[in-house]
Amino acid sequence: MDKLKKVLSGQDTEDRSGLSEWHNKGLALIFCILQSLALTWYSLSFIPFARDAVKKCFAVCLA
Repeated sequence: MDKLKKVLSGQDTEDRSGLSEWHNKGLALIFCILQSLALTWYSLSFIPFARDAVKKCFAVCLA
């Protein structure tokens, strides 16, 4: 119970390492990249046949 009180009050610093901080920053970076890709894909939907062209381009590059 004391451990819970320390954690909730912010006094517990045992489990806070640099690794967890990096992990959170890494996740934030991944989600920012995914968000940018989603915005790009959404923006391409306003140009006729743009998404089809991008799909074909990736298919040719990956084949």
